[in-house]
Amino acid sequence: MLEKVIALINEQLEPYKKGQAERRAGRLMIKLCESNPQAAEFIAQDITKKEMSLAKCTDKVRQAAKKQAQENKCNECEFDDEDWVKMPLS
Repeated sequence: MLEKVIALINEQLEPYKKGQAERRAGRLMIKLCESNPQAAEFIAQDITKKEMSLAKCTDKVRQAAKKQAQENKCNECEFDDEDWVKMPLS
């Protein structure tokens, strides 16, 4: 199971270059899978759905960061790993 879900995540990582948010999200997903078998099961169920893809997940985080920056009246807002994990996808 673990190898399968990591392979699915890596497939979605392919078009992205180092430093892009999508790669960061994918790497975080891989870490979650490696450290938590239950997380791997949930990610495996959803990662192939278009609305739950790495690109969609990252877009939701970007939207939340932009909203937070606007609310705080600053130009940008940076999310760390904990913010990514807490982000609701629906």
